[in-house]
Amino acid sequence: MDSPPRNPPSEAFHAHDLALAEDDANTQVTEGTSDDARPAGLMKSGGGGAMEDIAAAGDDLEKQLDYARQKRKVQRRKNLWMGGIFALLVVLLLVVIISSATAKNKSSKSKSSAVDHGDNSYSTSEDAGSSYSSSSDSGEPMVTSGSSDDESESSSVESDRDVVYVDQLVEYALSKSPSLHMDQNKLDQLLNQPMTPQLQAMEYMTSDDKKYLNALLQTHMSAEPLGEAIQTLSLRQIDTLVERYAVLVLYFSLNGHDWNKSGLRPAIPVLNSESICEWNTVDSGLKCSTDGSLDVIDFTAYELSGTLPTEIGVFKALRVIFLDRNEITGPIPSEIGVLSQLRNLYLDHNQLSGVIPDELTHLDNLLSTRLDNNNLTGNLTKIFCDNHNGINSIEADCFMDPPEVECSCCLSCGGV
Repeated sequence: MDSPPRNPPSEAFHAHDLALAEDDANTQVTEGTSDDARPAGLMKSGGGGAMEDIAAAGDDLEKQLDYARQKRKVQRRKNLWMGGIFALLVVLLLVVIISSATAKNKSSKSKSSAVDHGDNSYSTSEDAGSSYSSSSDSGEPMVTSGSSDDESESSSVESDRDVVYVDQLVEYALSKSPSLHMDQNKLDQLLNQPMTPQLQAMEYMTSDDKKYLNALLQTHMSAEPLGEAIQTLSLRQIDTLVERYAVLVLYFSLNGHDWNKSGLRPAIPVLNSESICEWNTVDSGLKCSTDGSLDVIDFTAYELSGTLPTEIGVFKALRVIFLDRNEITGPIPSEIGVLSQLRNLYLDHNQLSGVIPDELTHLDNLLSTRLDNNNLTGNLTKIFCDNHNGINSIEADCFMDPPEVECSCCLSCGGV
């Protein structure tokens, strides 16, 4: 006989089961965890609040773990950042060291191709594929090529050799010139000082003036072994090179790149591969005597500025200096007093200052001088009037009372 169907549980039965389950959970939490062992912030709670406390404690713990993880991430990033900076500094240091080593290596290679005055031989690195040696028969350079496709490298080596020759030629000429009184110590100081007109002149000769100097070398060395050629230059050839150097110093000291910037005067061809005797126009520029010595410096009203260099005393055969009507500043170099052949000295209408040097009294062949319209002081009576019978024209700033320049024999006094 079929048993009657069961009635569905009542709502009271459900509530009873839920209450039992909740009591069991509370009992397990209470027995398994003491007050001291619970996470911070978790307090005893009775009845239905235990589950909420557990959930809240879990959330707090998770937040603390998240905070710790974020802190570790920040620290790792900081460590990576500091490590990156350190690595960059190391790389920069290595680059500097490598660059320095490369520069020294290049310098060493350049020097290795220099003239060996002892055996007159030249050598380059093995990579160049060619070498230079002196011919025992003719004294001409012989080129032996390592392979047929080394022509470009051989040309480069030949160019390096020419640079070495020019460097040695200029240094030798300057050190041997009696006019410059430049020994090796002074030459070293010149090469190691900041950019000056003197250093500019030397760098121009050893870099941009190679065509002229190479032609001179080849002409002179046609019958000489290469290693001996430079040391056998004649005094006249040394003087020619020294005069060229002094002209370049004059050019850079007087800001030659700005000469005649208004274009009102005829353009003078300068800084070319020709002799300085060709740096002129019909009535201006540089002109030489028949033996090639500088005879005339004429740059009247060419908008010159800057100062007169002491190297002007190099031109021992100079007869005429026309540098009037410019904007030249500074003193008159006492070295002008050694120009014993000087006939005309025109420095008027500039901005020269200082005391007129007593050394001008040594200009025994001077016929006329104009020093007026400057800011000069001095005693031309002592320098010229009392000592020179041949001078017939002197002009200076001797008008004021008292005069800026004393001159009892001046033909004309400026300074109005």
